[in-house]
Amino acid sequence: MKKLVAILLVLLLLGGAGAAGWYFVLRVPEDSEPVAELAVPPPPPIYVRFNPVQLPLIGDSGIDQVIDIIVALEVADKEAGDRVIAMAPRINDAILQDLYGVLHTRRIMRGGIVDVTAIKLRIVTVAQGVMGEGVVIDALVQGVAQHPL
Repeated sequence: MKKLVAILLVLLLLGGAGAAGWYFVLRVPEDSEPVAELAVPPPPPIYVRFNPVQLPLIGDSGIDQVIDIIVALEVADKEAGDRVIAMAPRINDAILQDLYGVLHTRRIMRGGIVDVTAIKLRIVTVAQGVMGEGVVIDALVQGVAQHPL
């Protein structure tokens, strides 16, 4: 009889320990919020690269220097990228006209050096003007070189 009581006591303790472990460790509390699903990362950005833009800077005695600008436009999606590629000649023309005008008046020059931030903002504004809002997100100026003559 003592053996039977001892076995029942051990089983009762093991059952209680198991129930307590489940209750405190494995049970999901009723007031807990559901686990959020993993967020899907956004797709990688799409860039449309343009041929280098070459602009002469004309001074009193003719061409003082030549400025080369390498730019890529960041677009919203593949469809927008295809539209920008189709309109690339028009965008390139608008960029050339705008930058040539501001370089001629030296409004985007700071101490004889081209202000890259100003160029970037002008390129985005011009590209959005050609393509409309929401197509071109940003411009990445990949290189600017000034070649004095």
